Amino acid sequence: MKPRPFLIFFAMAFVAFVAYFFRSGIIYADGYGYLSMACNIGNPIVDSGVFNYLVYIIPCNILIVKMLLFCLVCISGYFIIKWCTIFSERNGWRASYLLFLTPFFLLEASKFENDQFAFPLMFAALYFWFSEKKIQAIALTALAFSLWQGAAIYAIGFAAVSFWPVVPTITAVFFLWPGLSGLFLRHNFAQEDVFLLPTIRGWLFLLAGIPALALKAPKVFPMALICIAVGIASLKFAILAVPFLVLGFVLLLDDIEKSENPIAKSFFKLHWLVAVFMLLITIGTIWTTIPSDSEWQAISYVEELSDGNYTSDWGMLYWRQWLGEKVDCVGSVHCQEDRNGTFSISWSDLDCNLLKDFERTKVFKC
Repeated sequence: MKPRPFLIFFAMAFVAFVAYFFRSGIIYADGYGYLSMACNIGNPIVDSGVFNYLVYIIPCNILIVKMLLFCLVCISGYFIIKWCTIFSERNGWRASYLLFLTPFFLLEASKFENDQFAFPLMFAALYFWFSEKKIQAIALTALAFSLWQGAAIYAIGFAAVSFWPVVPTITAVFFLWPGLSGLFLRHNFAQEDVFLLPTIRGWLFLLAGIPALALKAPKVFPMALICIAVGIASLKFAILAVPFLVLGFVLLLDDIEKSENPIAKSFFKLHWLVAVFMLLITIGTIWTTIPSDSEWQAISYVEELSDGNYTSDWGMLYWRQWLGEKVDCVGSVHCQEDRNGTFSISWSDLDCNLLKDFERTKVFKC
């Protein structure tokens, strides 16, 4: 029976989002800033392009937001699968489950930020560019750029696979333009993003396909190298390399399928189980990642204890804004409040008197 790749992808993504639907709230911190904008709460987020205007037409309803994210994930998956079939008619459909070999795809696509609205446009542009429909690809990349400046990475990649001398020029623009270079550098040097190993661990299984990608899809490889390098530099951009790593794994499977080695044959038959296992890990991460019940309990506790007059890690400011507090600065390490003489909530062990420990979140008197 002929495989139905999109149905396979849809089913696996749906299982993940069912878990997301049942957990409280949305994941991570910045999404609450955009959610506050959709609900007309607090200060708007700056530097989000056209999305700063689009977010106001999104309903102020967390379930609808999650359903919208699921639709965007499905569009992204559809175009990545079609892109892989350009290079492998026989095994390209396997991208439908290979996408789940890395947690980056679902975790990044499950956030509610402007990036997530640009990803489907970028992956569609990738498909059209290598389908020799470059005008459509350029238009989609430009539209994605209006939502998220990180889309310029794909523009640089398209130049790299078309005309190498253009790359230094575009790269210079990338770093000289304060808005775009700031987007990259801000995440590159953010405390949670400077570690190499999280990116490598997240891509772990898919990295095996890089040699096959270099040998069997050389016209794609320059763009792949750019996206892999940027992804290693910053976890924020790791998802942009996922289509290339998935394609490399597809091409690796082309070779393994032809092998007479019994180990290789066994791997070919059972490799999909690894994707299912990684999907379960990703679902567990979505279910337990911040903000968990412990963060909300800690905030509720310190609010009551301090009569609403307390400090926190700067990463929690969007949550406090979402809860209706007046917050003057959000979204930057520079917004860190002075804890001296205050009740304070933190993920870290502060040099203060510990009042209560809510699993990974602690309340102090400083």
